[in-house]
Amino acid sequence: MLIQEVTKDELDSKMVALIPIGSLEQHGPHLPLGTDSIIVEHIAKEIEKELREKVVLFPTIWFTSSGEHEGFPYFGVRPLTLYNYLNDLLESLVKQGFSKIVILNGHGGNTNILLLLQREFNFNHKEKVYVLETWGKEEYDVFKRIDLHAGSIETSRIFYINEALVRREKIREIDDYTVKEGIFLTRKVIEANKWGVLDLGGGIEINKDLGEYSIKMRVSKIKDELQRIISSS
Repeated sequence: MLIQEVTKDELDSKMVALIPIGSLEQHGPHLPLGTDSIIVEHIAKEIEKELREKVVLFPTIWFTSSGEHEGFPYFGVRPLTLYNYLNDLLESLVKQGFSKIVILNGHGGNTNILLLLQREFNFNHKEKVYVLETWGKEEYDVFKRIDLHAGSIETSRIFYINEALVRREKIREIDDYTVKEGIFLTRKVIEANKWGVLDLGGGIEINKDLGEYSIKMRVSKIKDELQRIISSS
């Protein structure tokens, strides 16, 4: 069920609320600013198709926490602003009767905020919030490399979703794939790699088949998690 397409009388708050959250930030010279949001929205829509009678899919949240990309183009809010915004959103869902809410996260910069929000909200409500992510160790295993940002995994995923969004000719301009230590902890992205690309495999390889496989694998895993959440008391 898509929240924007139902009337007030058709809304069923006994279903699980699914909220995708991404980002609007640089992804190297070859990928769109909306990469994280595009991927998480695609995955969320695929899940909604398969669980339409059990899930209410809400619109994707694009403006999130991307301070680690300062120096490159990004559009977002401060971590505390995002925390408060999401907390208000969760409170409004609870007031409408939702007791199970899943935030589907597509951007690593949101993770710490979401986990804190999940903990604090669940401590103080009988309703439960769950945080699931669109990536994991399985993707590194499939691609046989670690792509922290804008590398082979994300490029292949976007290429599978919409080939036209990948500026392949721009990849040839990237002449440095080294990533300095301390990324995301003591260094911003621009300080770790001048291109804003964090592929520890030493280059970008586009593989549409692996992009498709990784997306469908993640859809399957998230769907299984949602089924467990749906059946839990």
